[in-house]
Amino acid sequence: MVEIPVDYRYIRTNEELQVMIKQFEKSKFKYLHLSCHGNANGIAMTLNNTYPFKEFKDMFTVKGLKKRLFLSSCSVCGENIKVGMHGSDFISIVGPKSDIEFDDAAIFWAAFYQQMFKFENNILENDKMYEIINKMSSVLEVKMACILRNKETKKYYEKTIKNI
Repeated sequence: MVEIPVDYRYIRTNEELQVMIKQFEKSKFKYLHLSCHGNANGIAMTLNNTYPFKEFKDMFTVKGLKKRLFLSSCSVCGENIKVGMHGSDFISIVGPKSDIEFDDAAIFWAAFYQQMFKFENNILENDKMYEIINKMSSVLEVKMACILRNKETKKYYEKTIKNI
């Protein structure tokens, strides 16, 4: 819609996820958006059980990617994701903090990306991304989490969404 190149993959199994991750690592894409199942302990593909966050993180083998992860699933972003994804190279992880209805998620992500891709050269700093998430969360009344990686310690911390 906004003339941004995308590569859509329909995946249903953990094996397909592993193949897609390898393709993502080789690509020039900066953002990985997964629409999947999830809970406080991990994510799941349609035909598989939950993949703990640490096992999910370990699927990524290329270091220094400096990419962003967006998760569209039921409440996945909490304390466990910060611990499980520690050591990954994602600059940020964004996803729902509590259960979210499918229609609310679809509207949130469409509005979020529409706002996000308004920036020159599509360069989005953490502070601006947080501002957009905060605004969209407030307007749409959804509980999203913005998890950022500290540049020095490489540990993740959650920046509180103020308007929910």
